[in-house]
Amino acid sequence: KNKCLQNTQTMVIYAKKRGDNMNKQVDFNLYEHIPNNFFNFITGENKILNSKIIFRVFLKAKNNNTYTLKKDDMLDIIEDYFNEFFFNESLEENGQVYTSSRDKATLIYRRLKECGWIDDDYDIDQTIVVNFEDYTIAILNTLLEIDKTNSFELSSKVYNIYSSLKNLEIDRAYLILSTIYENSKDLIDKLRALNS
Repeated sequence: KNKCLQNTQTMVIYAKKRGDNMNKQVDFNLYEHIPNNFFNFITGENKILNSKIIFRVFLKAKNNNTYTLKKDDMLDIIEDYFNEFFFNESLEENGQVYTSSRDKATLIYRRLKECGWIDDDYDIDQTIVVNFEDYTIAILNTLLEIDKTNSFELSSKVYNIYSSLKNLEIDRAYLILSTIYENSKDLIDKLRALNS
C-alpha cells in the first residue's frame, strides 16, 4: 500500500511539473493572425449596435453549420434588425449619411469586410456568398461561451474531480491524476473569471 501511495505522489508531482512547462510565457503576436483593424468594428462610435448586429448575423450563419450566408440574406438580416428595433438614426461614414435600412445594412456589410470579419465569394450560380473568417468564428464562439458559463458547468467540474478521486484505480492513476489536474486548472480559471 505504501508503494502505491508513493507512486501516486510521484505522478502528482510529475503532472504538476508538466503543467508548469505549459504555463511558460509565449511570444504571441495576435496581429499576425488577424487584420490590424479587426477590432475597429466593435470599438468605434457604434460599437453596441455593431456588436448586436454581428452576433445576430453570426448566429444565423452558425445555424447553417457552414458559417456562410448569401450576401442578400445577410443584408436582409441586418436590415430587419434596423426595422425591428425602429433604429431611425442615420449612420455616417466619411461625410456620407445613410438613412434607409438597406443603405445602413450595406454600410455594416462593407465595414465587416473592410475590418476582416468576413469575406465573400461566388457560388456556382454566381450568387455572392459571405464567409466568416476562421479567426472570426473562433473569436465569436469564444465570446458566446463566456456568456454560457454557469453554475451547472462548475458543479459538474467539481463532481468529476471528486468522482475521479473517489474511484482512483492505481493501475490507471497517472491518467486519472492528469485528468484531475487539467480539470482542476480549468475549474480554477472559470472561478477566477467569475470573480473578476
